[in-house]
Amino acid sequence: MSFSPATHPHVALLFAIGLFYFSQTTDSFAADKLVVGSIAPKLNVEHWVQNGSGKFPKVTDFKSGRVYVVEFWATTCGPCVQSMPHLAELQTNYAVAAIDGYIAKISDRRIQFGLYKSKIDMQIRSSADIKDITKSYEDLFASCAEEPLFVQDVAWSAYEAYVENRLQSKKIIRTSIAAVEKALPLVEGANKANLFDTIARLYSGIGDLQPAIQAQTQAVKLSDGSDQGSFKEFLQELQNEAKKSKK
Repeated sequence: MSFSPATHPHVALLFAIGLFYFSQTTDSFAADKLVVGSIAPKLNVEHWVQNGSGKFPKVTDFKSGRVYVVEFWATTCGPCVQSMPHLAELQTNYAVAAIDGYIAKISDRRIQFGLYKSKIDMQIRSSADIKDITKSYEDLFASCAEEPLFVQDVAWSAYEAYVENRLQSKKIIRTSIAAVEKALPLVEGANKANLFDTIARLYSGIGDLQPAIQAQTQAVKLSDGSDQGSFKEFLQELQNEAKKSKK
């Protein structure tokens, strides 16, 4: 189905994470194959990730006169990920409803983690309400609290979004710091050094130099040969910046 958004002011955009399935049976599909112009079957969705704090109601029936974009994608699909900014732009410019949803029962924590990260990325790209983005970060940190490397990955993505001016929320950065600090007792050695380095960069991103220096000092002490050089270099940068700020 092709359309021009300019000729359809009412576009409902559904981001399908996982796989949508229809309520009809296989036999009914065989008896009545879907072709261009067919009436779309109802959506039977097991679980909706979020509905924009109630702003975007669940969609189960397709209404006449509206164009619906149902996007099927996977986090392991490169072209799918590349299309996300364009879908977000479509949502921002034309949509009147948006739902992030998935129905698959996902037990693999890595897949769950990837889905949540993708959801946050889509929220940031589409300039979603900061309260919704904050809630997504809090939920993601809670879901991977026992996986310190996942926690670090989420915190690092928040740091990058903040320093690149894609995310302007010190609250999310402080939430990230708290989550990484909570994960510190779960790791040792080089992994703990990496967590301290992440904490230091988060603090430095919001201008808190002293706690950043303290964290980076710990990162240098715990680091092995492969990372120690870069950790020392960043520590020196922090110390120089702190000296400048005192003048």
